[in-house]
This record gives sequence, structure tokens and C-alpha cells, in this order.
Amino acid sequence: MKASLYLVLATLFWSGNFVVGQAALTSMTPVELTFWRWTIAALPLLALAQLVDRPDWRAVLRRWPTLLLLSVLGMSGYTLLLYAALQHTSALNASLITAANPALIVVLAVFMLGDRPGALGWAGIGLGLAGVLLVLTGGDFGRLLGISFNLG
Repeated sequence: MKASLYLVLATLFWSGNFVVGQAALTSMTPVELTFWRWTIAALPLLALAQLVDRPDWRAVLRRWPTLLLLSVLGMSGYTLLLYAALQHTSALNASLITAANPALIVVLAVFMLGDRPGALGWAGIGLGLAGVLLVLTGGDFGRLLGISFNLG
């Protein structure tokens, strides 16, 4: 039960980021929003890491250039691109596109890493993508023929 609650909370916080991010973009740029988001989050995340994982900070400091590059590209880069996209599309569209990411990651792992998901994995990918398409089209899959794209 506890794990289910945490999964629901993670989903709510993640989806809330799209709505709050779009609202915040009325008063600041994507770069400013990304900066403040990670500046405010850094200390609580470091404290949480210390309490939960108790990392070897000396080993972390030895690898700081690699870790800095990964954080800039992964965390900050993703957030910056998300907020830039929210200037051109709705929070709903952005969240639905993001919902397809797990399936895309598996498909890329097949082609790039040679991973081979089992039948249950492929069924999950198909079900997840079908759910995204169902929400995007409102159940009218004919709408896919008239789909238009914007910069976001």
C-alpha cells in the first residue's frame, strides 16, 4: 500500500510540474525557471541523499566533472527543454508526450543496446502507447489523420 501511495504522489508531483511550469512561464524565461527549480531543490535533495543513501562524498568529488556534465545534460537540459516547449503547447500535450517516454526508451534500448523485452514487456509498451493515443484522440483515432504539430 505504501509503495502505491508513493507512486501516486510521484505522478501527481510530476504532472503538477507541467501545470505549475506553464503558469510560471508567464513571469520568467525557461532558463530562469530551470535555474530556480534546481537551486531550490538542491539542498533538500542533498539532505535526502545523505539520509537515505549515505553516499561516499569523496568518490563523488573525484568524479565531479562527469557528474556535473550528466546533471547539466540530463536534469537541467530536460527541464529547460520542457519549459521551452510549454511556451508553445499545452501542459496536457506535454504531459501526454512525456507519458510515451518509457515505451520510447525500451524501443531505443532494443535498437541501440540489443535488449530483448519479453512478451509481457511488449504488451505493457503496447498498452501504455494505446492509453496515450486514447487520451490524445479522445477515443476518435481518426483524429490522428488530421494531427498537426507545433514548435512545443
